[in-house]
Amino acid sequence: MSQNPRTTQDVAQQRAWNQLSLSERWDAQVEKTPGAIAVSFEDTQLTYQALNNRANQLAHYLQTLGVKPEVLVGICLERSLEQATALLGILKVGGAYVALDPSYPRDRLSLILEDTQAPVLLTQQSLTGALPDHGAQVVLLDSAQEAIAKQSLEDVENVASPNNLLYITYTSGSTGRPKGIAMPQLAILNLLEWQLRHYRLTESMRTLQLASLNFDVSCQEIFSTWLSGGTVVMIPEALRKNARGLSQFIVDAAINRLFIPAVALQQLVEGFLHAQKLPIQLQYVISGSEQLHITQAMTELFLQLPNCTLHNEYGPSETHVATYFDLPRSPRDWPSRPPIGQPIANTQVYLLNNEEMQVSPLKETGEVYIGGLGVARGYLNRPEKTLECFVSNPLDPEGNRLYKTGDLARYLPDGNLEFLGRIDHQVKIRGFRIELEEIEAALAQHPLVSETVVIAREDVPGDKRLVAYVVLFQQTSTVNELRQFLQQRLPDYMLPTTFVQLDALPLNPSRKLDRKALPAPDKVRPNLTESYLAPRSALEEKLVAIWQDVLDVQPIGVHDDFLDLGGDSLRATRVINRIREIFSAEVSIGSLLRESTVARQAQYLAALNGDAQGDGSMEEGDREQGDL
Repeated sequence: MSQNPRTTQDVAQQRAWNQLSLSERWDAQVEKTPGAIAVSFEDTQLTYQALNNRANQLAHYLQTLGVKPEVLVGICLERSLEQATALLGILKVGGAYVALDPSYPRDRLSLILEDTQAPVLLTQQSLTGALPDHGAQVVLLDSAQEAIAKQSLEDVENVASPNNLLYITYTSGSTGRPKGIAMPQLAILNLLEWQLRHYRLTESMRTLQLASLNFDVSCQEIFSTWLSGGTVVMIPEALRKNARGLSQFIVDAAINRLFIPAVALQQLVEGFLHAQKLPIQLQYVISGSEQLHITQAMTELFLQLPNCTLHNEYGPSETHVATYFDLPRSPRDWPSRPPIGQPIANTQVYLLNNEEMQVSPLKETGEVYIGGLGVARGYLNRPEKTLECFVSNPLDPEGNRLYKTGDLARYLPDGNLEFLGRIDHQVKIRGFRIELEEIEAALAQHPLVSETVVIAREDVPGDKRLVAYVVLFQQTSTVNELRQFLQQRLPDYMLPTTFVQLDALPLNPSRKLDRKALPAPDKVRPNLTESYLAPRSALEEKLVAIWQDVLDVQPIGVHDDFLDLGGDSLRATRVINRIREIFSAEVSIGSLLRESTVARQAQYLAALNGDAQGDGSMEEGDREQGDL
């Protein structure tokens, strides 16, 4: 499929847009809406002019440190207004930001800092101890406020062009090392221009800033809002992964636009329905990152939100958004698996035969190749991988590049694209793109692991999870030990929920790994460090019954850890809902992860009920409100 039809006026507008850098677009918006609220966080907010003044002072300060176009600047900050200031300050001097999530393991942060060799790092005093050794010049934004405040409030002279680098974002790598994607401003400008026109964004739009800066959708959340004069509403970190708290925040903050991965959307919808508080201000819900499945709960909620529309966006991090599909206005007409739709402006999508790069016949499956303005430069410091994945377009005489996605799709009769999965072992879990080989490489470093393979299983429809199969030199390692080993090396979203110990990996007649022969995890309690201890009270018995039903594992001991039993955020939500139904107690995912054994959870519930002994006397129907 070629790019969307464009009129002569469209092309002229696009050319004018492409001549302006992102910082120039920001400056124009400040001039247009200086008194509008640009960003809010907790009880504080900044107007466009106030945020611009802060960003200008930081930009002048960064110039004294040598930051200019193509210079990489690390950002390792907690969610705050300083995070917004840092993004704009870097942008104004033409630098490119490298987001470093403070929650990532030190090993992960070390790999990114080593790969980028960023000469400047913006952080805060409280995070310095969590950072690995590095050679960057550190700017502590909280400690350096006085020096930064001495800088000029005047706009920095624009020195960047749309062709300059905007950010480096890291994604999972098949070699065991994450890959840095180098994204130029032009790619994002094209996406932003399409979004502003397609969604008709206005100055009154309040967009939730939900994604971590490590993920490309955060760029979309923030800058599409700022370039339309709207307000970026930053959410406290404690609420990001709490479906109930998040749903309440969206209602209380009167959020109009929300970007959210499909699985998180399912949990959020359940939170709205359970609380019986509707987000009546919502106008746009934009899902992406993984296959969207329409559930009965989604249909039920959106039927009660006639002014809200649902949109499905598709695109790997190497191209950001490439295609979109607007679901029909009536939720009753929604397909169970919506297509990924058609290309956005100035984007081409081809379905090619993977062997010969010939166009796949209509209605037949082909590999998705993406071209146009949205394609990244390539992978930082990875020329061979760049040549492998960013290829010349055989259908373009000028040889413009295409990104080889590894995704499979086909055209539907109405011309929309249907996503059909992957051709390799890359997966998406809860919106995160994961190369299974990276997990395998990390797990293979354990001294007692002889062989390992990791796969994504979906034994229950809509419930995809990572399962690690391991062959050990000695059958002495426990699930706890393997999980803790990986926690030091990988971010939480890459940790397998289940570990299966095998005597040997299954092989096919060619003596190659037979992934289809890997057994489904059994329902027996895994090998844990803790000895099994049966429930000792009525309350513990009820909680064990809930855990066994949701986790599909038994027997569960009262000192077994929820995560070691295969628990994750989706199962945590189900456990919490069951606890609320049975005990009428207001608990949260945070409390479950803190009090992560049945014994501690029973004590917690008993304390809520005023039963300090935790002897199980809590009766069904008792209700206690807690700050959870």
